[in-house]
Amino acid sequence: MSEGPPGIDAGIDAGIDAGIDAVIGEVHRAEWAKVVATLARSFGDLDVAEEAAAEAFATAVERWPRHGVPSNPGAWLVTVGRNKALDRLRREATRAPRQEAAHRALVERGTAAEVGALPVPLVDAPFRCTRFHAGYDGYYFKPGLK
Repeated sequence: MSEGPPGIDAGIDAGIDAGIDAVIGEVHRAEWAKVVATLARSFGDLDVAEEAAAEAFATAVERWPRHGVPSNPGAWLVTVGRNKALDRLRREATRAPRQEAAHRALVERGTAAEVGALPVPLVDAPFRCTRFHAGYDGYYFKPGLK
């Protein structure tokens, strides 16, 4: 950091942030359709492709300001998007067996009376913990309490 009047470094950082934002915006305009098309061709599902492309751009927004823009941003986005899509598809492939095992465990313990039922304390917990602000007079309403 340079020794200078307060706010100088903040102005430089803001200029760098504005520059990287412009680069990311330009890459988005130029590469979005190509990235989605490539991912859709790879996975055969437009929804998966669009979500993976969006996650790849979100990752770019996080990483590029710190690590710099890659030499081939489109290829970087496709690679990150492909990895995100594969991760998602793997998670979804293992979700059903894990949910079934968890349900069987609940039924065996007798805590779930029917398929998909949650024990009452779990259903009621958000309402017992939530406070709603009713005005500026300091009055708070806490459901379940009188």
